[in-house]
Amino acid sequence: MILVTGASGLLGTALVSELASSGEKVRAFDFRPSGQMPAGVDFVHGDIRDPSAVRRAAERCDTIFHLAALMHVGRIVPKTVEDVNIGGLKNIMDAAAGSGVRRIVFTSTIEIYGVRPETPSREDSPKNPPPGYAEHKWRSENMLSSFSKKSGVEVAVTRMPLILGPGFYHQKSMLLFFETISRGLPVPLLDGGNRRGKAVALEDAVQGLILAGSHPAAAGEAFNICSKEEFTHRSLIEGAIREAGSRSRVLSIPSGPVHFCFDILTRAGLNPIAQEHFHFALHDCVYDIGKAEAALGYSPQKTCVEALAETYRSYITGGRGDLLKKVANDIIS
Repeated sequence: MILVTGASGLLGTALVSELASSGEKVRAFDFRPSGQMPAGVDFVHGDIRDPSAVRRAAERCDTIFHLAALMHVGRIVPKTVEDVNIGGLKNIMDAAAGSGVRRIVFTSTIEIYGVRPETPSREDSPKNPPPGYAEHKWRSENMLSSFSKKSGVEVAVTRMPLILGPGFYHQKSMLLFFETISRGLPVPLLDGGNRRGKAVALEDAVQGLILAGSHPAAAGEAFNICSKEEFTHRSLIEGAIREAGSRSRVLSIPSGPVHFCFDILTRAGLNPIAQEHFHFALHDCVYDIGKAEAALGYSPQKTCVEALAETYRSYITGGRGDLLKKVANDIIS
């Protein structure tokens, strides 16, 4: 039996579906409603902060994919985020130690390398995670390493960048970009958009997780799970505009004045994006996947332009309406 925590999220849903379609017995765990789970999947409703619920979910499981996590977004208080990210992981480790779990696969983030990472960043590159979500992920990796040495439970870590695919338009900056190109308006990019980066398509993120859960060479290791090609911000945006058939054009703006305005908006609590995400846009953020390719046979299939265009189309054809309904319901309630 395979347990997936955070199974109602976008990545969790895709992982559960892929595991179930390959014939695996899957148990899905989440505090949110299950939505449409594949036939045969055992859905367990529960809170990752509840030790007894986590123990029940982990019973008779051989592998745990631990995806459940929170970011510091919206009105979520920092203590709640830490209780989920750190406290939830402690519950997973306690449950795994007492239930015969063979391996825990932990979803981490490339943000642990910092907003000005070594280029390209490899798994042993220096770590400088921003406070909050990324720092929680780095703490969690270290907690799991110590736990594995004491318990004998195998641990594999996947470090992921921005995931692109249907449904991954929950960030305000992504929504703003999609609305801009749908109207054919200019798309502003800092300093011409010449900074380099990497993302990962949803299908390739799932591939990396499954390899981390099944491959013998994954035990005790961490892997960057990203696209094969790197892009400049300009090439990514122009590619998505072209695929969307939009009339939009890139508008280069200097980063200095934007940085000043960003700081003012941040202090006023009006910023649409997290502070670290703005700083990531100011530096090259490229991550090497050679280790995952050589050790696991990881082979990303989709380019970031293809994945971003697919994300846009899913938003325009259905996601925009769903979000408008959600906003209307939030206002009514």
